[in-house]
Amino acid sequence: GAAAVSALPALLLCAVRVDASEDCTRLLVDNWLCVDLPSESERAAALVGEAHALRRGLSRLLRARLPQAGCEAPLSDLPSRLRRRLDASPLVPLREMARSEREPGSLPGLDGEALAERLAQFFLAAPPRHSLRSVPRSQLASLFVLRPPARGGGAAGGRESEADVQQRAADALQEEIAAGRSLGASFDACKGGALLTPWFCWASARAEAADSAGYSAHMKRHTRCSQCGAALIVSLAELRAHQASEACREAAAARAADEGGAADEGAADREAEGAADASGPGQLPEEAEGARTRYACDLCEKEFLFTATEVLRHVARHRQEADAEPDVG
Repeated sequence: GAAAVSALPALLLCAVRVDASEDCTRLLVDNWLCVDLPSESERAAALVGEAHALRRGLSRLLRARLPQAGCEAPLSDLPSRLRRRLDASPLVPLREMARSEREPGSLPGLDGEALAERLAQFFLAAPPRHSLRSVPRSQLASLFVLRPPARGGGAAGGRESEADVQQRAADALQEEIAAGRSLGASFDACKGGALLTPWFCWASARAEAADSAGYSAHMKRHTRCSQCGAALIVSLAELRAHQASEACREAAAARAADEGGAADEGAADREAEGAADASGPGQLPEEAEGARTRYACDLCEKEFLFTATEVLRHVARHRQEADAEPDVG
């Protein structure tokens, strides 16, 4: 009979394509399900590595029973830049996955009984802490690392800005999505990262959650740069180009120098500790650590590292203080 299993292991075994962020804290499954695993980088990589071993074992078993099933085409070597980043990554299972695809025999085979036992353990083990959400097509392009298109087609007689290049890359990716080609070679050519296995693409998904929240492919919105604090009305591509610019880095350095005093650090620490204490004894601070992001409060003109819940609690505290002030007159 049928048995209920955890969603994450089942997705990793059955997905046609899984795109991952460089630290493996975000997985995008078949371009419609986004799995966020804050603070679970190593466990997520280990789970992906085990899924790869099981998929290889199942593929070998299928070819042994059905020789006409054929073999998958071999993968090309990783680009040198990504190879260096992968070699420097602490996520060992990902390096072993890439090596097993390019060096036949480096991954030991599994017989039927061993494979069945590892499959049972794979589904019975508690998965890393994660959240699942579906991704609207209008927001899909904003989740990928964009591969800049070939130069040309920009402003006549002038050099394209980084924002223009990013926008052209986003447009190319969005065209593939609109045409229904969100899986395949032409779509892969529009995004960054590299295929470690036929089903797993590494460093092709963006890890950040806060900066891209609320954006679609082309929409502009009011936002405050988390690095330099500038108030902007930008698209997501323009925000990323701004944060990569020299002007933003210089403004962020000047801002840190102005605000970097012992008194300011002490105030921020006390505020964060107070928010953690207010969350109650049942919630451990480390559980929310991965979801913290920089928050600049316009009311008290301070910056904090808060979760979304702590932001709401902080704003509510300001409202309570305002309501408690006696009316004059």
